[in-house]
Amino acid sequence: MSDLRLDFERLADARDRLASVITEFEGARSIHAGLPEATGHYRLQFAVADFRDAWSVRREQLTDEIAAVREAVVAIHDTFQALDAELAQRVTAFTSTEESAQ
Repeated sequence: MSDLRLDFERLADARDRLASVITEFEGARSIHAGLPEATGHYRLQFAVADFRDAWSVRREQLTDEIAAVREAVVAIHDTFQALDAELAQRVTAFTSTEESAQ
């Protein structure tokens, strides 16, 4: 039987970093709103607007995918932390029972 080792601090760090990325992606919408007009030339404005719009769609997709990964990390962290606490409690209870029997 092999051991399973999880670093809860790294999982929590990953959770927090993913949340930060989501916040950055969501905040990028307002930053790019006036970008095409800032370019000056009307043809460049259209090209920049097309890129902005395509990137907005892709950024939204990436945000959803990153949120799904974050939810998985949270579930793994919380589930294994609860399992670890339950197993520790059972081992403690078993050890106490064994010591009482002697």
